[in-house]
Amino acid sequence: MTCSNDQFIVNLIEVNKRAKVDPEIIELIAAYARLCLRYGKEVAFYDENPAPISNKAVKRLIERNPNLDKKNLSFLVSYAEMMQMRGLPFIFNVSHLAYFLGNKHNELLGLIKDKDAYYQRFYIPKSNGDRRLICAPRDGLKAMQRKILRNILERVPVHASVNGFKRERSILTNAKNHVDQEVVIKMDVKDFFPSITYERAKGVYISLGYPEGVAKALTELSTYKGRLPMGAPTSPCLSNIVATRLDKRFTNLGNKSAFRYTRYADDLAFSSKERDLTGYIPFFKKIIEDEGFEVNNEKIVIARKGGKQKITGVVVNKKINIDRGEYKRLRAVVHNCLNGDVKEEMKKWGASGPGEFKNTLLGHINFTKMLNSEKGGRLLEGFKKISWPV
Repeated sequence: MTCSNDQFIVNLIEVNKRAKVDPEIIELIAAYARLCLRYGKEVAFYDENPAPISNKAVKRLIERNPNLDKKNLSFLVSYAEMMQMRGLPFIFNVSHLAYFLGNKHNELLGLIKDKDAYYQRFYIPKSNGDRRLICAPRDGLKAMQRKILRNILERVPVHASVNGFKRERSILTNAKNHVDQEVVIKMDVKDFFPSITYERAKGVYISLGYPEGVAKALTELSTYKGRLPMGAPTSPCLSNIVATRLDKRFTNLGNKSAFRYTRYADDLAFSSKERDLTGYIPFFKKIIEDEGFEVNNEKIVIARKGGKQKITGVVVNKKINIDRGEYKRLRAVVHNCLNGDVKEEMKKWGASGPGEFKNTLLGHINFTKMLNSEKGGRLLEGFKKISWPV
């Protein structure tokens, strides 16, 4: 949206305030105008003779609000239809949002006011020995976040370079983009979720077409202490949407400069047939910082063809393959379980019980089989012979 468009919205809001239009209607007018400007449609608010209302959901809304000013009816219908054409639910105000989420208005406001009561905070260890803060929503809030995720966020297209938190994408699809390249560069965004602030998350909901009050409430439900919480169902998808411009900039630069780019959550991968790709690292850092993120300089990895090249744990030198060290580790675990003490191996694995150990070990073996059917097949044969404790 250009500066002139922004000023148009500001003026539009001010004119309606002076005319003493209901604040919620003003927010809807602004949301509708933003959509029209974004998609190049004429901004036309009122129609003295509106077309018959065919949308069942809009009809129900009107039936529940019999005192709705009829002159606003045509633009409300147009707004709702624009949202639905883009595959998104229209939500007129916070009361409507509460209904959409299966809550009462006062209950929703109470939850937003006292979010501390709806989160569990705990730490898990990082691979480097540090601790990662997890803010996990309790069941009531988590259920609402899942509705927001399923009905709103998952319906928003993300960039083609995204391979994490996206249906039919995985660490495998991410790695396949970088097979048989001269040089691979990996960069990590520091504190990826927490670096996405309340205002950036709110900007997503505003850009999707939601009025100010609804966007604020959705943002409150999606953030904790002004950041995206690590542990909320909404955080991964929101982070992908926020990073869209970052992904576009790297993809466009890659198309011009003969390198490939993908992103899996906070892991950015670049590869090229050209050895001088490393000269782009300062430009990569600048783009990441321009887009409001911070590079973790300790995790920048440059891997050339003569050495081991891995993307999200997958070897990509000549073909997709399992890391040799990881295969040896799994082979040793299976061998020891067959010939030794399963409980001892379970303890080394760090599992809380036989069920968790069995399931996670099988998951690693199936992943190995996906990368290398021969090696994975051998591991699976051994796994099936293990006598598991009850």
